[in-house]
Amino acid sequence: MPIGTSKVGLFGGKIPVPAGCETFNAPGTFTVPEGLEIVSATGVGAAGNPGNPGNTGAEGAGGNGGQGELRPTPVCSPSSAGNGGAGGPGTTPGTAGNPGNTGCSTTVFCISFVGGTGGTGGNGGVNGAAGVPGSPGVGGRTGGSGNFAGGSGASGGQTPACPCDKIPQNESRGGGGGGGGARGTAGLGANGQCSGNGGSAPSPGGPGGQGGYLTSIGILLNGNPGIPAPSPPSVSSGGGGGGGGSAGNSVTFGGAGGGGGGAGASAGAPGGAGNPGSAGNPSFSNCIPVSAGCYPVTVPTGGTVTISWNTQ
Repeated sequence: MPIGTSKVGLFGGKIPVPAGCETFNAPGTFTVPEGLEIVSATGVGAAGNPGNPGNTGAEGAGGNGGQGELRPTPVCSPSSAGNGGAGGPGTTPGTAGNPGNTGCSTTVFCISFVGGTGGTGGNGGVNGAAGVPGSPGVGGRTGGSGNFAGGSGASGGQTPACPCDKIPQNESRGGGGGGGGARGTAGLGANGQCSGNGGSAPSPGGPGGQGGYLTSIGILLNGNPGIPAPSPPSVSSGGGGGGGGSAGNSVTFGGAGGGGGGAGASAGAPGGAGNPGSAGNPSFSNCIPVSAGCYPVTVPTGGTVTISWNTQ
């Protein structure tokens, strides 16, 4: 018998391999010893990723402008109210977040042990609340020589403006201009001028409507509606206030007040948080044929695989 030759090798016998197992919680290499031919593996992939949060809801609509005041109608002096401008339109709620990805698989011997499913996305945020409507117009007060001037338009979505200034000229005056749309503090409508101009408003609120007035040839014109806020609305935009009513031409009636601008809208609510992913599902593979050598083992974070074998 040659030196260095075992009896098993000389007579063609098999080297026995005792039963055993090896567990991997991280990437590594499994070495198959000489004589090991059949193994089993139990593995589980990583948990699924959480879903993405939902998107923020849209800004609400700006409030409508307030209506110009309707004054009593004197003889031969019709009076009417200007309508408030509309606030910006409402928009759609935020959309739901995207679902998370499936967890990474654990692999060995070209067999994959899949990960858990991804979590569902969070709910979309609800729309912001609409702004409150503007205040109604405030009536004119008496000026010098017994005349009445139109009232100012109220500030946007807030309290009515201060009383109108006294106007000493002995002639009829126009209705008050509407208040501007709200973004913070809105502009006020003009007091009772012959032209009854509408109130200005910081962008992007809608300007107030023009007040009614008496023309140079004695024709009484009614107040105009306010101008709506931009569409789609910008942050905190509100509708323009309505114009005031027509001017009176007697010593007992004056132009009506313009309406206030609408209040700004509220921002949309944030989306809901994404839901957590599912854990990976363990699976088992039996009777895997192997031969002596080294085999890579891929194990993601949170995954595991156990290779076991009987005596062979």
